[in-house]
Amino acid sequence: MAGSSLVKESARKLYVKASDGVLMAVYVGIAAYSGTPPLHAVEKVNVFVEKLQDYCGGVSGRIIFLVGGYEGLMKIFVDKALERGFKVVILPPAERERDDFPEEAIIIKTGVTATLRSSILVHASDFLVALGGGSGTLEEVITAHNEGKEVYILTDTGLPTDVVKVLPSRLNRWTKGNLKSFNDPEVMAKSVCEHVANSGSNVNRTAPRLDAVY
Repeated sequence: MAGSSLVKESARKLYVKASDGVLMAVYVGIAAYSGTPPLHAVEKVNVFVEKLQDYCGGVSGRIIFLVGGYEGLMKIFVDKALERGFKVVILPPAERERDDFPEEAIIIKTGVTATLRSSILVHASDFLVALGGGSGTLEEVITAHNEGKEVYILTDTGLPTDVVKVLPSRLNRWTKGNLKSFNDPEVMAKSVCEHVANSGSNVNRTAPRLDAVY
């Protein structure tokens, strides 16, 4: 997908160097609610970001978060992540490109609708983290799953995505990724950091099978 290639090229400046050379950046997609979130969901997201900093340690510099906007629960995540020193790329849909964004983030104006933006975000991500949301977040979860990517989902947020708790870890027989739900944001942060630490040049970027039966 051309859009996802543009995202990665634009974010290339965020690659970091280590003593043994240039490490592969890990693109972590963030799917989250664009409306006014419940206080309980906000608290969980704050804990998640705080624990990311604790558990990711030396690999935190490899992470580039891809977020689809700067409102609702997405704004909560972006502000907290930037405050903690993480790198953030925001991909607003065309209708939100004139919004005010934080100077510390990289903004890529995709010029497409929210639905197409979601596809670009998911395809550009190595794996997806869903922090709670509605139909848009659920769409991104299913898209990532169909692309064979691991999906980490925060539950008990009071938002519609809580329904994933009753779903199996795999929704079709072709996918290589799993749906992983967590009600504890600290446990999810630890799992995400372990995923990043184990990711190298062979991070899963699997395209969906054309003959898959969804």
